[in-house]
Amino acid sequence: MSIYDALPTLQNDLRNDDRQWREIDQEGFTEMLECLPPLATNERGFLSSEPYTHINEEGVYLSCIKSNGRFLAAYLTLEEFKKANHCFF
Repeated sequence: MSIYDALPTLQNDLRNDDRQWREIDQEGFTEMLECLPPLATNERGFLSSEPYTHINEEGVYLSCIKSNGRFLAAYLTLEEFKKANHCFF
């Protein structure tokens, strides 16, 4: 699924407080990585540097990762992104 097709689902996940990783295509992963310098990176992916929104004054950003040959996206805070490296794989 393209990142642009996935964004409405990711937004609904955030709105419903049911954030989860959604599969995207490699092109979307690469496009999001190249459009802005990432706020954070790790060996699996990155956190976009432009917040989508804020929750309790904490930025929520688009995160994209690669896991087991799949490309995934979710809206995460910086702290959630740091923890995600240990929780989802």
